[in-house]
Amino acid sequence: MAPRETLLHFFADGCATFNPTRWETHVVDLLVGTLIEALLEGPKSVPELLSIALDASDLPVPQAERFVEEALAQLSGLDLVTVSSNDEVR
Repeated sequence: MAPRETLLHFFADGCATFNPTRWETHVVDLLVGTLIEALLEGPKSVPELLSIALDASDLPVPQAERFVEEALAQLSGLDLVTVSSNDEVR
């Protein structure tokens, strides 16, 4: 993720993110926006992202794990993040 080029805008029930690589804007869930915001600070491990999701929501651990997994799949499909073989997310 290119921190200087990726833009986020939070609103009442979602977050818009601009992908400069593909010149696209996407609307994502607030919690997904929170994960993107954390990744803009630098690469994170999947457990770190799970901790962020748990801190930012009232999801129980199993649902938060599923949420992070699905969010990373969605963001990867949009070319917003890359998940390495050692579970580091960029």
